[in-house]
Amino acid sequence: MGAEEVELVVVGGGVVGLATGWQLARAGHEVSVLEQDAVGHARGSSHGASRVFRLGYDDPEYVAMAAASAPLWRELEQEGHDPGLLTLTGALVAGPGMRGVQRALTAAGVACDELDEREARRRHPELTLSGPLLWEPTAGVLAADRCLAALVRALTAAGGDLREGTRVLDVADGDRGVTLTTSAGSVRAAAAVLCCGAWAPELLRPLGIGVGMVATREQIAYVAPAGTGGRDGRDGRGELPVFIEWDEPSYYGLPTPALGWYKLAEHGTGPAVDPTDERRSLAPDPIVAGRLRAAAARILPGFRSEPVAQETCLYDNTPDRDFIVDRRGRLVVGAGTSGHGFKFAPLLGEALAHLALGREPPVPRDRFSLTRPALARGGAGLDRPR
Repeated sequence: MGAEEVELVVVGGGVVGLATGWQLARAGHEVSVLEQDAVGHARGSSHGASRVFRLGYDDPEYVAMAAASAPLWRELEQEGHDPGLLTLTGALVAGPGMRGVQRALTAAGVACDELDEREARRRHPELTLSGPLLWEPTAGVLAADRCLAALVRALTAAGGDLREGTRVLDVADGDRGVTLTTSAGSVRAAAAVLCCGAWAPELLRPLGIGVGMVATREQIAYVAPAGTGGRDGRDGRGELPVFIEWDEPSYYGLPTPALGWYKLAEHGTGPAVDPTDERRSLAPDPIVAGRLRAAAARILPGFRSEPVAQETCLYDNTPDRDFIVDRRGRLVVGAGTSGHGFKFAPLLGEALAHLALGREPPVPRDRFSLTRPALARGGAGLDRPR
């Protein structure tokens, strides 16, 4: 039996893969999204209840990309029939990296205010951060699991095809198109977009495409309000803000109303792991858990420092923490989100869809290319977290 013929294929049903499929389908193209597990599975990078949305980067290009992503999330709210995927809570930015964020936001004309510790504590007594601090009102929280569900609805409503439990075993770029050997048979397409995160090197290596990525296992803790405060962590004036402490290590936190807790994590400090190892443990590391307890006690005085829940996720890190958004032959690669890509998903999906259709993407292509020197370094040393 010959290969099934489809116009376009996306490999990977995480947030970027689903966003790519949605963008292709809404443009009127036949597209199948192949996911080896179920959407939102716990062994990848896109699961969980919440993610930070922010414009607050120390890099003008990332500020611009985040700003371009915001209206696309609002479009998804409409097409995915779920208003409120993105809730603006504001963010307090602290630590030595705060000044770079302040400069980039100010240069971009994004509203932000410098606060001293006293004013920050007056506004948000539930957070204790060393000053000076930056207040970014345009930051907020994405309801991550609802974002995935909305993308599935928008994809299928536009005529796209989602195939869960379909693992891609091999990819070949030939004269007649891209042939994908899967656990359910062979599929041939005019172009294939690989959005398989930490699994990307496994498929690209036989094609002679090196991406220099290292997968790491990161850990998250959820803490609950102390005393008799509301279960959802509100203080009577609205949602608690996001915080980001740009330091070594960097800590971040965000409200997670769907669970009623506040999420806390270190950024990009986890050990390297093999994503293809089916025996890979998802259990939390007690040493990391101890550091998160200490961070909760220091930063969140209104919360119990003992986590009520913990979980792990994968980062698919490039050496420079920049994304990969590029095309080679009939293959398009979207990978290397390095733990900060969720907020950009609809924009990355648009960029990857453009590349699949032979158009220029609305992101800095040279910076995110497969041929940039940083990828040749491999995992020799990751740049500081973004």
